[in-house]
Amino acid sequence: MPNEPACCAADRWKLGIGAATCRLLLAAGYQVISLTANPGRIESPDLQEVQVDLTDVEATRTVAAQLARQFRITQVVHNAGPSGQQPLELVSAKDLEILTHLHIAAPIALVQANLATMKAQHFGRVILISTRAVLGLANRTVYSATKAAMLGMARNLGAGARGPRITANVIAPGPIEATDGIP
Repeated sequence: MPNEPACCAADRWKLGIGAATCRLLLAAGYQVISLTANPGRIESPDLQEVQVDLTDVEATRTVAAQLARQFRITQVVHNAGPSGQQPLELVSAKDLEILTHLHIAAPIALVQANLATMKAQHFGRVILISTRAVLGLANRTVYSATKAAMLGMARNLGAGARGPRITANVIAPGPIEATDGIP
């Protein structure tokens, strides 16, 4: 629904999919609230960037709650993609914690903060950007596992929110050439 805020959590140091999503939402007439660790390169009067580290669960919850009080958000896009490439034997507890917070806890916090508004409006859209790496990709064990968790999250959100017309979808792209930082 254009002219309504869409909350777009995008780790924008990688500009490919996150920037394209923001640009498409802006072009369609949405107000976009982008949660990002680093300011992006898109300028628009309809884009509000909120700096937050999505790997910090409490900071994400706090920002999500503040935005939910300030705006009537019925659409959430979670697009964060750092993959943490290393063989399984080198994965640390910190690697697991960071990607779990980023890919599981952050979208849960964003949806939780806005679910009451979605239910009250009888409308909600949740888009989770996963990856085709959930099918297996060398040296991406934790990344693939946390992105695969989004599939279960979306299915359960859809099953639990049937009445108020809230939908959740997962998009699983492969690598894209336009993403900053990836050769």
